[in-house]
Amino acid sequence: MLAAPLWAEENPAPATADGFDFDRVSPIQVRYSGSLADGTFTITILPGWVAVNGGTDGAIYGDFAGGDIWIADDKNGRLISLSGAAAIRDATGGDEIRSTQALDEAFAEMEAILQERLEGVPEDQRPAMEQAMRDAMGLPPMIETVGGEAMSLNIYELSDFQDDQGRDVYRAEARSGGELARSFELVGLGDVPEAGNVVKAVALLVAMHRQIMGDDLPGESLILDLLAVGATYFIISATDHRSGESWKLEGIRPYALGAAPGGADALHKAMASDG
Repeated sequence: MLAAPLWAEENPAPATADGFDFDRVSPIQVRYSGSLADGTFTITILPGWVAVNGGTDGAIYGDFAGGDIWIADDKNGRLISLSGAAAIRDATGGDEIRSTQALDEAFAEMEAILQERLEGVPEDQRPAMEQAMRDAMGLPPMIETVGGEAMSLNIYELSDFQDDQGRDVYRAEARSGGELARSFELVGLGDVPEAGNVVKAVALLVAMHRQIMGDDLPGESLILDLLAVGATYFIISATDHRSGESWKLEGIRPYALGAAPGGADALHKAMASDG
């Protein structure tokens, strides 16, 4: 039985990266286990870097000092620079280049190539990979992105409910068009050690993506959800009621890479070897 909402606000202001010292942050990794195959979602923070699903195909690397985001494309043995992809897109004229019949036919051929390259990419990594490849190839974006969704968010206190660590647990519901889209279990931000740095690193990554590409990280709903509640709460479980996918927090632990990250390519290889 849900009590009256503690907080109900249309499109609440998300957490920010204010006060985040990315050069001096302690190396940590937050891990969520998912309900789908290959369903592990990680956010790893290192001095100067944040990695989403680091070491895997489709991994996202935010280079805070360099101001760039890299997407791992293991199938083609490369990392894609989003700032480079944006520069190519801008240099070719953006949407205007797609107006002629010849170019439309070329884009159709490129679309087929893109879909072929996406075969075998895990479902939870596919949206980010697809969007990065579209940007790199100059293709039109996917129709739907998480960032474009208008959400109303209600957070409820569960009366006398605590988890196995004695933390007060709250429930949140995100609705789109009046329908329940996602639901969460939350604890206070201060009840999870290092959670504040996780949220701030994510906020900085999202801000960088918006600056480079002009929109939110496609397909990464858990990241945007962490920001939506991150000014006060931290997500310990999440369920997407449209896809059936769910996530549960395994924990946040210190992370030792064993070597300085260097560039994005070196970081990706090191994290892949780390397993």
